[in-house]
Amino acid sequence: MTEKRGLSSQPLRVFLPAMLRSDIAQLAGLFVESIFYGIYLVTFGYCLQALFRKQCGWRSLSELNLGSVFVALSLFCIGTINLALAFYRIQDIQKFAFDTSTSIQEYAGKPWVNIVKASTMNAQVLIADGALIYRCWHVYGRRGRIVLFPIVLWFGALAVTICMLWAGFEKLRIHSATPSLNRFVQLVCTVFWVITIVLNIYATGMIVFRICQVDKMKHSVEPSRISEKEHHSERPARLQEVVRIVVDSGLMYTATSFMVFCAQVAESTSVYITSSADMIVIGIAFNLINIRVAKARTRNAITPSITETKPLTILEFNHNPSLAGHESHLVSSHSSRVNTLSGVHRVEISGGQSAETIV
Repeated sequence: MTEKRGLSSQPLRVFLPAMLRSDIAQLAGLFVESIFYGIYLVTFGYCLQALFRKQCGWRSLSELNLGSVFVALSLFCIGTINLALAFYRIQDIQKFAFDTSTSIQEYAGKPWVNIVKASTMNAQVLIADGALIYRCWHVYGRRGRIVLFPIVLWFGALAVTICMLWAGFEKLRIHSATPSLNRFVQLVCTVFWVITIVLNIYATGMIVFRICQVDKMKHSVEPSRISEKEHHSERPARLQEVVRIVVDSGLMYTATSFMVFCAQVAESTSVYITSSADMIVIGIAFNLINIRVAKARTRNAITPSITETKPLTILEFNHNPSLAGHESHLVSSHSSRVNTLSGVHRVEISGGQSAETIV
C-alpha cells in the first residue's frame, strides 16, 4: 500500500525518467544534440545559399537581408559553443567516475560550465523569439500594437535569464546550493519555458492569421483580375504553401520547448536530453523557413514567365498594289504606337493595320 501511494503522488514521473542518473542523462543529451547538430549543419549550408545567392549569382550587399544573416550566424555560433561545452562537461564528469570520495550521481560538472551552457541555451531562445517577433511585426505592416504582447513576454524572458545567471553566480560564491536557491532556479526555469511557449503560439498564430486575412482581402478587392482557374488552383496552393512553412517550423520549435517544460516541471534529469534537442531544433526551424521561402520565391518567379508567354504570331504584311513588280512591304504611316508585353512588340499603324515581331 505504501508503494502505491508513493507512485500515485508523482504521476509525471511515470512518463519521464526522473530517477535517471545525472551523468547518464547528460551523456544521452550529448548524443541527441550531436545527431541534431549534424542535421542542422546540412540545413545551415542550404540556408546560407538561400541568403547569399539568387538565380543569376551572388547577392550584392544591398540585396542581403542582414537581419536574417545575423540571426543565422548567431544561432550557428551559439549552438556550436553549447555542443562544445557539452563535450567538455562529459569529460569533466568522467574524471570523477573512479573517484571514491565524490559521488558521480551528485556531480553535474563544473559550475562555470553549467552557467555558460545555460546562458547559451537562453540566448538561443531569445534570439529566435526576437526573430519571430520581427516577422510578426513586419507582416502586420510594422504596427507596434500587434507585437506589444510578445515584446513584453520577450523582456520577461530576458529578466528571467538574468535571475538564472544571478542564481548561478550565487552558487559559485557560496560553493554550494541551498534548498531555497534550488527551488528558485526551478521556478525561474519553469517560467522561462512557459513564456517561450506562449510567445511562439501567439506570434505564429498571428502571422498565419494575417496571411489568410490579406489574401482574402486581395481576392475580394480584385475579383475581376483573377481568373476562375487561378482562384481554384494557383492562389490557394501558394497560400497553403506559405502557411505550411510558418506552421511547420513554429510547431517544431514549440513542441520541443513543451517537452523541456514538462521535464522541468517534473524535476526530471531528462531535461538534459530535451533541452539539448531544443537547442539545435531552434536553428533547424529557422533555417528551414529561409530555405523553403527561397524555393517558393524561385518557383513563383519562374511559373508566370512560362504561363504568361503568348504563342508567336506570324508577321503580317500589307501588299501595296500600286507598286508593281515590287515585293510586299510593311505599311508605313504618320503615327505608330509600340507596346511591349512578354517580349512581343506590337506595332499598331494608323488605319487598323498591324504587325507583331519578337525581340
